[in-house]
Amino acid sequence: MPATERQRFSFVELDRTDVVVTYVVAALVVVGSAVAVVRRVAELLGGGPVPVRIELTGDETLRAPLGPGGADVPATAGSVVVEVPHLPGLATGVALLEAVLVPAAYGVTAVCLALFCRRVVRGAAFTAGTTRLVLVSCVALVVAWLVQVGATTAVGDAARAALGGAEADPGAVFVASFPLGLLLVAIALGAVAGAMRVGERVQRETEGLV
Repeated sequence: MPATERQRFSFVELDRTDVVVTYVVAALVVVGSAVAVVRRVAELLGGGPVPVRIELTGDETLRAPLGPGGADVPATAGSVVVEVPHLPGLATGVALLEAVLVPAAYGVTAVCLALFCRRVVRGAAFTAGTTRLVLVSCVALVVAWLVQVGATTAVGDAARAALGGAEADPGAVFVASFPLGLLLVAIALGAVAGAMRVGERVQRETEGLV
């Protein structure tokens, strides 16, 4: 076999391996998301105390048993997880919505990015279908971000009320719970989709000149 053919065969095999790896990662994300949904739904509908994450609106100093022999030491926390004996129906509905939509968005994003890699390897990078995959991923993450921000505020307030605490300032809770990383990934995917739109147009113009 000529050297050039051996090199081309090795390159194709490497690309196929990359696609298989992305499929495996996407499958793991989908399975992990499904497990997360089942666990959270079981917590919310199980009839027992419901764990709820509450964002603290300032640098709260708490006592944590992290010293020698379990001695309490001062610790600063941005959020805490408390067990609420009973959540109101509306808060439970919001929490269920978050429990389903956020992991589902992660799963959709993982599948779309795996299909994106497959299309790129097959030479269909600058096509409408590939761009749509990136756009769907971007929209899914934006939806997950909106649901996560809204649910954190609503469920956190309900948990405070159920425990007899004072209602926190919604603006302060929004700032404290702002999931910046998720939003930045969505913005990056939107930028990639915009660049691919330009690539589509340039490719069509180039093909028209040939």
